[in-house]
Amino acid sequence: MKRLICILFFLIVPPLLNAQGFDWQYSSRLPAEQPDIFVGIGVSYGLDEHYGSFSFFEDYFCGKYENGNGNGIAIDLNIEKWIGENTAIFIEAGWRKLTADFISRQVYEMIDEPLITEYAYNSSISVVRINPGIRYRLFDSKLSVGAILGIEYFISESSDFSEKVISPDWYHFDTDPPSQERVLTAGRLKGFSSIIVNPALQLAYGLNLGRGKYATPYFRAEFPINSFISGEDWRRYSLTFGISVKFGL
Repeated sequence: MKRLICILFFLIVPPLLNAQGFDWQYSSRLPAEQPDIFVGIGVSYGLDEHYGSFSFFEDYFCGKYENGNGNGIAIDLNIEKWIGENTAIFIEAGWRKLTADFISRQVYEMIDEPLITEYAYNSSISVVRINPGIRYRLFDSKLSVGAILGIEYFISESSDFSEKVISPDWYHFDTDPPSQERVLTAGRLKGFSSIIVNPALQLAYGLNLGRGKYATPYFRAEFPINSFISGEDWRRYSLTFGISVKFGL
């Protein structure tokens, strides 16, 4: 009976102890408790592509923006729970700052030749985000795949609007002094959505930092569910690179 209990112990307990993929028990004479709950902090940087069709205004309708680009930085606190040998659930909560740059070319018919101008929109957006997710270790290795439901809450946006003459060369705006560029002090968009949902797929790798702690560099691809702009279409696709450092409880 004792032999059967010992066999079951060694079959069942080691996978639970090494659920993260790290064997922190350096010697059977120096037993170490293997945590299955971790807390940590993470940072990330993202390259963003923006697509859509949304209106911009001065004192009147000026046109629509369609394609743009930008980047994002984020800092998060996280907690992770291992629920099996290869599976962990986690949640991240933190702040993210996004930039977005758009250009829209407009053509206005004049008597001699058309007036062509470009409207530029440069934006900085702050959001608070909550990311619940799950990840699974592949082939008992340190490599894992995961899925995240990214939920972002809009906080604030600051922006600059400008217009520049492309042609003809002789045309100038009625500024003081006359110029081929002007700032749109009354430039605006429609209202922003209060919640943005961005699911993501993740590829990560675990790096041992010593007993009870490890780091996870990761790569994520984010896909938007809804628009940044209320009633119009503005969606962000992001490739994000980050790292999270976790400490066992």
